[in-house]
Amino acid sequence: MKIIGGRDYYDSAAQYGIDTSIRFVRNNRAPLEAKDLPIEIPRIRLRFFKKKTEISFSDWFPVFVIIGDKIWHGIKIIEPSNYRIPYQADYKPYETHYHWSLESLNASVEKMKMTWKGEPNSWDKEYFGEQNITKSMTEWMVFNNVAIITGEQQLDQSKYEINLNQDNLKNFEFFKVIDAFQLHQRIEQWVSGVLPQSENPMINISDQDKAHKHGFWKWSFRTPGKKGME
Repeated sequence: MKIIGGRDYYDSAAQYGIDTSIRFVRNNRAPLEAKDLPIEIPRIRLRFFKKKTEISFSDWFPVFVIIGDKIWHGIKIIEPSNYRIPYQADYKPYETHYHWSLESLNASVEKMKMTWKGEPNSWDKEYFGEQNITKSMTEWMVFNNVAIITGEQQLDQSKYEINLNQDNLKNFEFFKVIDAFQLHQRIEQWVSGVLPQSENPMINISDQDKAHKHGFWKWSFRTPGKKGME
């Protein structure tokens, strides 16, 4: 499968060979809202506080990834950073991590020595793991020529950011769920076997995407100054 536009972790699977007759075009469409999808999306927001410290809380939010006719639910945690020296150049007050299993989530909570404020409800082990999407959602994917959907609840619980066919699975740490080769294969099977294909699809690629795809960056054709070397 030939992938056009952007760059994601499963692109590396192309080293095993490319069938150029199959094309998957990623894009930068504007995000959708939850109401735009025929699917029930969980809305959860819980806080848990760190024991015996002044660090206030960590937030967690539901996220999901759809690949073809399968969906995975996960949890994004925004937690206080382990860094303790604010004047360090790499100082970050908070870090974001994604968890795609209950075991991973519980291990993170234990590692941070957190305690729940209230009971974690609205899910159990059935929340995590690979699941089938509904027939109506499958039909929506095919009609709109979509192979990948990512979604995450925002700070405002009434809002979800939902993106289609973008190169952001690496940001969701989805490599924890499916490795590059298997994910590339799943997308290829969905694109070639389910989604409608036109004989000569119109493909628009930005100059920036073209350069990035070929390994070029801003200093490729000029000598960097002192700041560029730092």
